[in-house]
Amino acid sequence: MGERSSRLRKVLFEGFSLVSLIILFVAIIFTSLNTGASLIFVILGFMPTIVTIVLCLLIFDETLFTLLIIWLIPFILSGLFFLVASSQSILKANLDISSLVAINLFCSIIYLVIFFLIAKLVSKDDKKTSENHKHTPTLDNNPSHAILHSQPSTIQEYIASIEDKSKALNFVIGRVYNKYHGGSKHLREKLSLKPEWYNEFSETLNNDATPDRRRLLSVLDNIEKQLSLMTSLEKEILTQDQLVELKNLQRDEYGNDKIIDVLITNDKDPVKSYYDGAKEFCLKLRDILQ
Repeated sequence: MGERSSRLRKVLFEGFSLVSLIILFVAIIFTSLNTGASLIFVILGFMPTIVTIVLCLLIFDETLFTLLIIWLIPFILSGLFFLVASSQSILKANLDISSLVAINLFCSIIYLVIFFLIAKLVSKDDKKTSENHKHTPTLDNNPSHAILHSQPSTIQEYIASIEDKSKALNFVIGRVYNKYHGGSKHLREKLSLKPEWYNEFSETLNNDATPDRRRLLSVLDNIEKQLSLMTSLEKEILTQDQLVELKNLQRDEYGNDKIIDVLITNDKDPVKSYYDGAKEFCLKLRDILQ
């Protein structure tokens, strides 16, 4: 899976889910007004679809396990809805339970099918883009030819590559050390490459006629230190509480594995390629700036 398509699918899923919720609530209000039914009962009738979208929005991270759960959610929730509604006399009297189960299943499945069809198109577009990139000229890696004031495009390309690899690594950290695996936001922030670092690269080049090399090198230092941190053992970086809370991961439970090895083992993306690429481009950029 390409890092670009992975990011696009996540953003696309979140946006599509929010739009679907808005459309569903508009439909609920419209149904209530046109049928004279109580709004609360209409909302309860569509609760399986509402909860399906919310849960999918919260847990979507493109792991195989999570994708399987996402497809099971509509059936589980519809079944629970049928059992609960059938056991409550007030709901039985005000809702056509069998019809609502079928409608909720239909809406939930259509929601998932439409998203994954769009995501497939995104993947195809990303594949075409990657193939086109294979035919683009390679960068001039000779530092003597990459002078800041004469060839800024070369530096910008290095910086863009570092940014892409950094974002890809951050997505991997987010997936591996997510809530399901016992990770916390604080833990992920401790391991991630800060967006403000690679954003400062672009700001420095865009805003300064003659970019400050020392400022660029300072940012580069931060990124390289964070990449180096990933080669540390988990127990050297994480607290004992954080180590104990981690679960459902292939790792040494006492934190004797390197963080980068945990990421590589527990994610299907080419994590080593992201990491090695980030390190390589950092070294090349340092050669140019010095």
